[in-house]
Amino acid sequence: MEWLINQAFIYTGDWGLAILIFSVLIRTILVPLNLKQMVTMYKQQELNPRIEKLKEKYKNNQDKMNEKIMTLYKEEGVSFGGCFLSLLQIPIFFVVFRTINALTINSGSIIIPWAISLGSADPLHILPIMYGIIQLGSSLIRSSGNNLMQTLPFILLVFFLWNSPVSLWIYWIVNGMFSAGEGLYFKYAK
Repeated sequence: MEWLINQAFIYTGDWGLAILIFSVLIRTILVPLNLKQMVTMYKQQELNPRIEKLKEKYKNNQDKMNEKIMTLYKEEGVSFGGCFLSLLQIPIFFVVFRTINALTINSGSIIIPWAISLGSADPLHILPIMYGIIQLGSSLIRSSGNNLMQTLPFILLVFFLWNSPVSLWIYWIVNGMFSAGEGLYFKYAK
């Protein structure tokens, strides 16, 4: 991955643009995995009322209840592979995070003119706020209502990572924009 980001820098001559290109490339590769995961999640949500009825009907027979639920999943084509896809992405995230975080960039970028160095925190904190807004919007797109429990982790993440280097915020914002785009696509294309 380090080679890839270095090639993007050689091509652009700007670390900010290199990280942007690298981030878009990584997220583009992950789009099919994310969409598969979303399909599984939405199918499971749609089946929840039926599952609750099965749980009530077979509350005294755990084995029969589990058998009926698994049969329902099979009949409706719900695959648990979508859940495992999110686990697959965790090592990818950490490799990308470590690759970008390991860069020692003491220069600014044309795409973030207010930051003197991509290796230091955003002096105006525009990027953390932007990320928080993108993630809040993405969370609202994916949910059926305004659920504070879905948005709270993103708000806490912004404050926890408030002083992270600008280079990482570029990746997180691209990641957040892809996530919001996938949510919109799935919501209106399904």
